[in-house]
Amino acid sequence: MATFWNDPQLDPKRAFRWRATFVGSDAQHISPFHVTRFSKPSVNVEVKEFITIVDGSSDIREREPRGLTWNPVTITIIDTGSPDVTSILYKTLLSSGYSTKYDTKKSIKSASLTKAGFGKSLGKVIYVDELNAEGQSISKWALHEPLIDTIDFGTLDYASEEFVEITLQIQYDVATYKATPRKK
Repeated sequence: MATFWNDPQLDPKRAFRWRATFVGSDAQHISPFHVTRFSKPSVNVEVKEFITIVDGSSDIREREPRGLTWNPVTITIIDTGSPDVTSILYKTLLSSGYSTKYDTKKSIKSASLTKAGFGKSLGKVIYVDELNAEGQSISKWALHEPLIDTIDFGTLDYASEEFVEITLQIQYDVATYKATPRKK
């Protein structure tokens, strides 16, 4: 009888087999191969506790779900310079409504960012496919209405030969998941 450890047909999901896809007008230029880390979606369920007093002395504690919140994901991208990911992300900010203008007092005034601007530039959905050993998608996460919460453009260091890594934190309205049926 085959078990987990000796089943030759079993191919567990692996942390290194995945592909992220951006579809926005600016972000689509980020190659999936430049994205080196992607935290999968996580969710918090708000739970409300109720206490019911029985016979005036003992109590019964019950819990019920009240709401659901999707947590931000973190994405790490290597900036190879071709494409220039820093330029792409800065253009994403500009396309989303960010601008700096100097007035006569030399102070900076920043325009407001818009969800519609992020939707056009970043895309309405970011996809993350988990892949099998043949490189075929076996499941897909879709992050709907993504917004950039934080961009860390990396660290420069004379003592390092590492690639410059850009880290994004992305918030989104909802995540959906679809598994592709595996062939037996």
